[in-house]
Amino acid sequence: LAQAVAQVPIRLHGMGASCTNCSDDGFSNCAAVQAMPSAECALDGPNPVRTRLRVGCCAGLLDAPIQMSLSFGSFQGLSVNLNWVQCPPDAGAVVSMLSVGLVDMALMQTEDAVAHAAQGSPLRICGTFVGSPRMWAIHVPEGSSISTGSDLRGCTLGMPDEKAASLSVSVLGESPDWAGVLYCPRRPFTSIIRAGDAMAKGVTRATIWECRAARHLVAAGEWNAVGYVLMPWPSLVLVASKDALYAKAGAIRHFVHFAHTACEEFKTTKRDDAARFCAARYAMSSEEAHDFINETLWVCECEVDV
Repeated sequence: LAQAVAQVPIRLHGMGASCTNCSDDGFSNCAAVQAMPSAECALDGPNPVRTRLRVGCCAGLLDAPIQMSLSFGSFQGLSVNLNWVQCPPDAGAVVSMLSVGLVDMALMQTEDAVAHAAQGSPLRICGTFVGSPRMWAIHVPEGSSISTGSDLRGCTLGMPDEKAASLSVSVLGESPDWAGVLYCPRRPFTSIIRAGDAMAKGVTRATIWECRAARHLVAAGEWNAVGYVLMPWPSLVLVASKDALYAKAGAIRHFVHFAHTACEEFKTTKRDDAARFCAARYAMSSEEAHDFINETLWVCECEVDV
């Protein structure tokens, strides 16, 4: 990470700035700065100095309202200097970035946030971004005879390499028809492609995966979903480092207000734009985009109900 940071061409010095690519302190002719994404919104214009807030996210599809708002330039009312940071798809990496101050706050899956907070990580859950829970399902290959948990007893179960997957098995196992999954050996996979290959080769007999991520395999007839489990808590929460909550509480509140407005517009006044944005950015059909918007409850508020 230190080597990667050292290769970044932009250096900031106190209240001023300079660039290794040019000698123009005003950046008017700097190609590196002109190539920066539009999320560096508060650097434009003669606005007064605003608190810099670095927000990290690796949620992918669920952060679409903020992505669309930034892409459309709808940040004029934002009262902070927002740096929108795309983090690695790994909760441990996000927590590390929060711990060393690379980001001030982040959007995280609820299971990961709670687990790391309980383990003593210097982060605090400060709000809910997506209130709708995650839906998981037991998937089997086309033509499989498995239909209940008793059919799976003792068989190897594939799953994503994340905390939420293990928790989904525990929640599903509370159902009488699926208590057998609690006794299945579990094999984690880093991608749905590898999980599918393992199930096709008989290495695993079934795979538990989030329904949205596995929808295309079900639609193609490669997988069948035979058992569903709805997690009993919100899917995505807002977290912040303890230092940021102490030093930048006002900036965090401003961002939450901005994100709340973006979410409201995403589902109401800009709904058609939102569907087109999701279809183009995430390679979804128009029907899939509308279904995604209808099924997802973005709340973005400073409250948590878990």
